[in-house]
Amino acid sequence: MVADSGFEFDGPESGAPHWLGNLVRTDSLEVTNDPRISMDNVISKRLQAFEKVAVASILLASVSISTILAMEEPGEGFIEYAGLFMMNLVFVLNLFCVLIVTTQYYQIFRLMTSGPTGFEMSKSYYLNQNIMTLRHLSTSSFFYSIPIFILSIACMLWTKLRKGHTYLMAIPIVSMEVAAALFLFIAIKKHGDIFREKYAFLKKHERPLAVHTQSVHLSAHTAMWGGSGTVF
Repeated sequence: MVADSGFEFDGPESGAPHWLGNLVRTDSLEVTNDPRISMDNVISKRLQAFEKVAVASILLASVSISTILAMEEPGEGFIEYAGLFMMNLVFVLNLFCVLIVTTQYYQIFRLMTSGPTGFEMSKSYYLNQNIMTLRHLSTSSFFYSIPIFILSIACMLWTKLRKGHTYLMAIPIVSMEVAAALFLFIAIKKHGDIFREKYAFLKKHERPLAVHTQSVHLSAHTAMWGGSGTVF
């Protein structure tokens, strides 16, 4: 919906230049001061968690691109190139996470505050199949980029420490990095498995209560309307 109020206060200098209107969008959603808009809801609480992911993803993307730009010239071999490739992958995955989470955060709150039915529209947007897939993919990109980041550091440490006669010094450190990356990968997967298990049990135990509540409401309406069973 496009805002259509407030223009009566505009003068000749308030309108957007004609050339600017052809380049960028010069309208906005309707601004409605409905008290329901300022109320907290489950979607805004969900987005607070994604906000933390976006902040951490920005930090990891900054570290990865700084590491890439600080690397010496290539030509050291396959391991160094593999480390550079994985570090670049970390940067791309986290930038993707920041883009998707920030875009959805921005658009959901715009829909939520656009009018009295803003929550219903933002809920429809939030639960859209494409939006959900992109959101889950982006958060997974952040979490799984952390083990990749550690593996990239392991490759770079191997390249740095193997020069000369320091293989014995490189092996323990690189082995520790690889083991840490494997452990983090397993930990991330285990957290996801337990979360899905708990969510399934939550829905399983929630179903009898929902059925019972619906039955109580139906019985109350039936008694109120003389056994007709009509629900208004």
